[in-house]
Amino acid sequence: MTTDEPVLLVEKKDGLARVTLNRPRRLNSLDRELQKELRRAFLDLSEDRTIRVIHLTAAGEKAFCAGADLKESETHDFAGLGEFLEGQPGVWDMMQRCPQVIVSEVNGWAIGGGLQLALFSDLVYASQSAAFKLTQVSLGLVPPYGTTVRLARHIGQGRAMRMIMLGSTMTADEALSAGLVQGVEPDAASLSKTVDEVIQQLLSLPPESLLVSKNALVTGWDMSAEAMSAADRFRSYSLKQSSDTKRLHTEWAAARQ
Repeated sequence: MTTDEPVLLVEKKDGLARVTLNRPRRLNSLDRELQKELRRAFLDLSEDRTIRVIHLTAAGEKAFCAGADLKESETHDFAGLGEFLEGQPGVWDMMQRCPQVIVSEVNGWAIGGGLQLALFSDLVYASQSAAFKLTQVSLGLVPPYGTTVRLARHIGQGRAMRMIMLGSTMTADEALSAGLVQGVEPDAASLSKTVDEVIQQLLSLPPESLLVSKNALVTGWDMSAEAMSAADRFRSYSLKQSSDTKRLHTEWAAARQ
């Protein structure tokens, strides 16, 4: 790959945006340029109402994303870091705000920020070679952007403690058992086929109910049971007024006459 090639590829077609990390020689590690492009891409996509599903994947076979680029001098230079974090919403903040469903295809290592990319996705599918690891504590840091709590919610407090504090590696099968991923395939080709099938199934669903369902799942964590119940009643009422919902119910009734 030449230095002129973009570090991030974004393709849009028929309601789908495919976002590809494109630094395979550096194991798709997150240098400042790639982080900037990811933020820009997710900001753009979050405002694009023609896109219903975002497919996050990576070039190469060894790693989905190896986290921060430790060979980049700025990774170890903390001058101005506070200003950078305050003034620039992180990649994971932008992912969290995306209304679309984010499906991650993880082949190979997902370390540090790579694990976070998967964690902040909505659906994650992995190959047997995938492995998940957090290394920030060993470098005197902590996983940022709410990763600690989000990981504990996904896989349980005990597993999260082990991964964050001890830097334990989680295999693909362990990630499936823990609920971090929703499916594991034997190799990259099978993984791509499965992810494509999942994406097509998502795209076949009514757009409004799909996006509203994601919103309910994402926002529900921080709401009381009463508030969540009231919000769901409002969502259900709103969806019943949509043309898609009315058409689907009419077709359902007609098919059973």
